[in-house]
Amino acid sequence: MSLSSNNAVRGLWTGTQAATTATVTVGNGNNTQALAVPLKAEVNVVGTSSATADTGVRLPSGVIAGDTVLVFNNTANAVAVYPVKGGVVDALTADAAFAVAAGKKSLFTAVSGKNWVAFLSA
Repeated sequence: MSLSSNNAVRGLWTGTQAATTATVTVGNGNNTQALAVPLKAEVNVVGTSSATADTGVRLPSGVIAGDTVLVFNNTANAVAVYPVKGGVVDALTADAAFAVAAGKKSLFTAVSGKNWVAFLSA
């Protein structure tokens, strides 16, 4: 998936298409990078009533530097945000999950095809 053609931040500068938004449901089975729910939109609201602290979502592949993905955790537990296989978020080890606490938001910005920096809300 490529967010490059209509990325929200790029769209603000060029006046093109608005951001895509999705509600993402995660469950207890989404507790590894391979099983994490892939994110398919630029703005993602994660919500479910059955998720435990180990549930997760996976950042998209096929991105370019500057693409952004917003994750809003609307669950009662932390949600793990995984990069694609071999990817890194911030200074974590390859393939490690970045935790977004309950009720918090994090903006992920791609620095390469599979590496991201995260800006976590207070």
